[in-house]
Amino acid sequence: MLLAARLDHNELREWVERELNGYPSADVLPPYRRGGEVPVLADFAGPYGSERRNERLPPLAVLPSELVNAADGWPVAEAGVGSAAVVVAQKR
Repeated sequence: MLLAARLDHNELREWVERELNGYPSADVLPPYRRGGEVPVLADFAGPYGSERRNERLPPLAVLPSELVNAADGWPVAEAGVGSAAVVVAQKR
């Protein structure tokens, strides 16, 4: 925020505010907040020493249903960093 103010850069200021406080709707989320772009890999071990390494899992297979956006099937992260800090503090 300080950098945005010193540079008088409104676009950077708006981005920082949205990252910290949350986005108004899923329509304005940047692509990196929409999910589905980060591969989920897993290792599996089976009987008789069999194994599979680095198997790619479908993104929705590892997410709780409340994180999946029903409109397009991808998880979204509209909440800001501040709300994540509150959740972490409540879990302690």
